[in-house]
Amino acid sequence: MDEINIYLDDDVYYLDASLSLPLSSAALEAIKNGVPLFIALEVGIYAQRNWWLDNAIAKINQVFKVEYFELAKLYQTTNINTQEQNNFVSLSSALSSIGFIENLPLIDKVLLGENKSYYSAIQVDLLIRKLPLPLIPVALVFKEWEHQSLTHQLTLK
Repeated sequence: MDEINIYLDDDVYYLDASLSLPLSSAALEAIKNGVPLFIALEVGIYAQRNWWLDNAIAKINQVFKVEYFELAKLYQTTNINTQEQNNFVSLSSALSSIGFIENLPLIDKVLLGENKSYYSAIQVDLLIRKLPLPLIPVALVFKEWEHQSLTHQLTLK
């Protein structure tokens, strides 16, 4: 179950979230066989518009690499943006750490207009195009690689 909270503190909107990261059976098998997976987390702030596409005000992108090291029997996550690495004994722990977001600053309230409606969209996705080259066509064609992209929307108050 995903839990998401956006709150205002000192005129800055922050995000707290606990997101599940569903991976297909083929992706789970691949990582257990040493294939690194890349997972993208995108958080966007959008202004709602009546007669046109919603306007993107700000976007935050984080990419994580998850890999398994057979000799050490460890899963390692690497935040590609910060190069921070963490080790875990189970894949579920590694994925939970990626889905756990705490006190992520999104946008200053002063950058938002007073009489407009805004919302935040959060998307988590497996980056197929970052797989090793021989696996990309397989992942794009075969149903076993289908993955469910998570998207959540919340209104900014």
